[in-house]
Amino acid sequence: MKARRIILYVTTILMVLLCTAAGLVLPGIIATAKSNKDNSVVQHVPEKYYEMKSIELAKKASDGLTSDQKKRLVTGEWDSVLTVASASEMEKTGYEMYITAKKAIHSLKEQGRISFDVESEFGQWYYWEARPYKAVEKIFNTYVAVFWQIIFTRSDNKEHHTITLLEDGTIVYLY
Repeated sequence: MKARRIILYVTTILMVLLCTAAGLVLPGIIATAKSNKDNSVVQHVPEKYYEMKSIELAKKASDGLTSDQKKRLVTGEWDSVLTVASASEMEKTGYEMYITAKKAIHSLKEQGRISFDVESEFGQWYYWEARPYKAVEKIFNTYVAVFWQIIFTRSDNKEHHTITLLEDGTIVYLY
C-alpha cells in the first residue's frame, strides 16, 4: 500500500511538472510555427485601404510644415503649382478667413504699417470676396499649402485691396 502511494505521489508530481512545462513551452513553439508559415504568404490588401486620395496624403504630409515653409510654397520660392481649391479641401470657411483678414488689416493700420483700413463706415463701404487656393510642391507632389485670397472692394469701385493669407492667419501678400 505504501509503495502504491509513493507511485501515486510521484506520478502526480511528474504530471504537474509535465503540464507546467507544456504550458510554458508549447505556446512559443506554436507561435513560431504560425509566424514562419505567415512569412511566406502574400496576402491581398482590401481596396478600402487605398481609398485615400493623393491630395489627402499630401495634406497629411504637409501637417508638419511650418508657416514659413507654407509661405515659401505659396510665393513660389519652393517650386510649386498654384491651383484653385475646393471648399472641402479647406479647414476654414471664406467668412472665417474674411474676419481674420479684416482683423489683420486693422491691426497693421493701428501699427502704422499701412495707410488704409477696410472697416466699413458711413460713406466708405467695402464688400469682399474670398477665393480658396492651394500650392502643391512640383517635384513629388508631396506637400500642399492651402491659402485664401480675400479681395476687398470699396462700394464706389475706387479702391481694391487684396490680402493673401494662410489658414493660420499668416499674411503672405497685401496689396
